[in-house]
Amino acid sequence: MAAIYAAAFNRHHLPDWMLLADFSISLPLLHYLLFRPSLKRWLFRWFQLTSLGIILGHFIIPESSRVIWPMLEKVRTAATGLLIPVELAVMSMIAYSVWKLAKLDGNIDRALQDGITRKLGTTVSSHLALWEARIWLYALYKPINASYAGRQHFTYAKQNSNASNQLGFIIAILFELPLAHMLLHFIWSPKAAWIATALTAWSMVYLISEYRATLVRPVSIDSEHLYIRCGTLSVDTVIPWHQIRSIGKTTEQVRRQPGVRRYKQMGAINISIQLQPNVQLPDFLGRAQPLTAIYLGLDDPDGFIQAASVNVG
Repeated sequence: MAAIYAAAFNRHHLPDWMLLADFSISLPLLHYLLFRPSLKRWLFRWFQLTSLGIILGHFIIPESSRVIWPMLEKVRTAATGLLIPVELAVMSMIAYSVWKLAKLDGNIDRALQDGITRKLGTTVSSHLALWEARIWLYALYKPINASYAGRQHFTYAKQNSNASNQLGFIIAILFELPLAHMLLHFIWSPKAAWIATALTAWSMVYLISEYRATLVRPVSIDSEHLYIRCGTLSVDTVIPWHQIRSIGKTTEQVRRQPGVRRYKQMGAINISIQLQPNVQLPDFLGRAQPLTAIYLGLDDPDGFIQAASVNVG
């Protein structure tokens, strides 16, 4: 889409207001006609599309066609300056809510989810915010005495050296980081070196979070549900027992395919969970996804199967 607009502006010298009209009027109206969202959600989507149009125009509209765009970019800068303190205030309220709820029962995952849901509701944005908040939580803080939903808990850090492999990967990146920075500094440019270093450091937050969560976040069961957790980068899944057809051991290599979820990180799959027909479970964004099977890699597959089989069938 961006390429089409860029070609149109370069070949036909279109006025810049046409791009703004598409992103602030045509696309929001099309979104409303297709999805019929609530007014609040539609206004939020309108703001997103308009902002995207302004950012896109900055890169594709030639200087000769810019009439109203300089003014719009000033508005964008002012809006960004206003949104930053608002976002910080919201995150502070969420952090306070999480801290208060976690003190009550020690279940930090539930406290985090409740705190974000109270502020943002159950939307795509809230699912993304929960994912991001969980990453920062485990990157900056390693809960030692936290509790998790479920009565029996099963770990996955040791099987096939899962957590050790993750730690080795992190150490390798940390060792390589200063060397890569110096090479880019002298071969390319100092600016490129700092950009690459900053992006690598940012990715380290995710890797450290995944490693720490692997050590403490278990797969759990109780009399009603199976709770699947796997680090912080995979979607958590809660499955009622009546949706599970069978649970057994497996050593097969399972490829990525529709209707199948794999939770193994750097370990190996050793548990096969076959679901009943027509089962749909929330995906990363909270949308219902049809699933037929789930595969896990656990430290004690025999103990898990023995405990879970009581509730299956």
